[in-house]
Amino acid sequence: DFDSQRAVDAANWIKDFIDSGRGLSGNSVPFSERAVRAAFQRLNQCGSGIDGLSKRFLVPILETLIPLATALFNYIYSHGDAVEDWILAVIFSLKKKDNSLTMDNMRGISLLPIFRQWYARLLIPLLETVARRILPDEQQGFRPDGRIYASFLSLHSLFEAARLRKERLYV
Repeated sequence: DFDSQRAVDAANWIKDFIDSGRGLSGNSVPFSERAVRAAFQRLNQCGSGIDGLSKRFLVPILETLIPLATALFNYIYSHGDAVEDWILAVIFSLKKKDNSLTMDNMRGISLLPIFRQWYARLLIPLLETVARRILPDEQQGFRPDGRIYASFLSLHSLFEAARLRKERLYV
């Protein structure tokens, strides 16, 4: 639970962060203002989430918002406090191309709060670095820019070789 005392502590930490200018350099903090701005630029323009906001609504106040968002994201990352409102999403069914109204012709869409999306965009480069380091070659499809085509072709050639030899292949 994020009680009122923790909220006051967080607000004081964020005020101190902004007043000290720590987000400007980025040397001693996980996220600099430059990184937060770049993460915002990578956000897709989409419909509003449960918070009623989208990227389009934040653009006019972006210059004012960047230092605050930098402080907030650094606080969350440094303290491990999750924002409970970020777990909510608007989920609805969207029709695919043809006009059929069957459920097979629908796909689910979930619209997330914009600050959650922004924070996730900020975390992606960190997670990609970890993924490159720890995922074995067999998991290349889960690596950033990893492609499974070569693995798929190798697997296909194993199947084909076993078929030609009339052998069973267990994968």
